[in-house]
Amino acid sequence: MMHRAALAAAAVLLLAPVLPGRAAAQERPRDPVATTPDSGGAKVMVLGSIHFYRRPELVEGPERQAELDAVLDGLAEFRPTRVLVEEEPRDSVRMDSLFRAWRDGRWEMEPNERYQIGFRLADRVGLDRVWAVDYQHPWPMDKVTSFASRYDSAYMAYQERWQKKTAAMRDTAESGSLAEMYRYYNRPEFIAHIQAMRMRTLEVDARGTWVGLEPNVSYWKRNMRIFADIAAHAEAGERIVVVYGVGHAYFFRKWAMQHPRIEFVDPLDYLP
Repeated sequence: MMHRAALAAAAVLLLAPVLPGRAAAQERPRDPVATTPDSGGAKVMVLGSIHFYRRPELVEGPERQAELDAVLDGLAEFRPTRVLVEEEPRDSVRMDSLFRAWRDGRWEMEPNERYQIGFRLADRVGLDRVWAVDYQHPWPMDKVTSFASRYDSAYMAYQERWQKKTAAMRDTAESGSLAEMYRYYNRPEFIAHIQAMRMRTLEVDARGTWVGLEPNVSYWKRNMRIFADIAAHAEAGERIVVVYGVGHAYFFRKWAMQHPRIEFVDPLDYLP
C-alpha cells in the first residue's frame, strides 16, 4: 500500500485552483529577484501539465480533442523553435522514431502530455522532433513519512490538511475545459501550494537527523540538472516551450526568471 506522502505527491499532479481571465494574468508582478535578460537571448515558456497517462479520459474523445486543439492553437502563437519534454535524453532515438511514425500515420498517439502536447505542438509549428531533457534521481520521502508518523504528529496533520485542499482543487480543475485546466495548473497560487508542502517538510526533525531535508535536496538536484539542460538549449534567438509535470514548474519558472540569458514567458499569456 502506498505511503500517504506518495499519495500526496501523485495527487498534486492532478490539481489546481481557479484562475482569473487572460487580461488579469497579464498584470502579474515580476519575481523580485528576477534578472533583466541579456538582449538577444532565448525566450522560455514553462507549461506545467497534468500527466495524462494517469487520467487518459481527459484527452479521449472528439470533444476533449477539440479542447486540446484550442490549447495548441494558443501555444502555437508563441512560435516555438524547440519543444522540450519530460523524457530522458537516452530515449531520444525512440522519441524521434515515434514522432515520425505518428506523423506518417503508423502509430496511434497515447494519452501522454509528451505526445498530446509535445508532438502535436511541434508538428503544428513545423518542427521535425521534440527534445528530451528529463533526469531521474531517488526521492527518499518514505524516510520522512516513517519518522513523522512516529514522532511528528503536527507534520502529519499538516499533510492531511494539504491533501484535502489539493483534492478540492482537483475537483475544481477537472470541472472545466482543458484550456481552463491548464490555466489552473499554471497559476502562481497553485504552484505555491505545491511548494508549501516541500517547505513544511524541511522542518521534520530539523536540528536532529534533518530527515526532512533529504527529499528536498534530492528533488532540487533533479530539477537543477533538468534546468541545466533547458538552459543549454536556450541559445540566442530560440523560443522554447518546456512541457513538464506541474510539480516541476516552481523551479523552472524561478530559475528562468533568474537566468541572465533567458526571458521567461508565462503560458497564461497564450492559453485561450
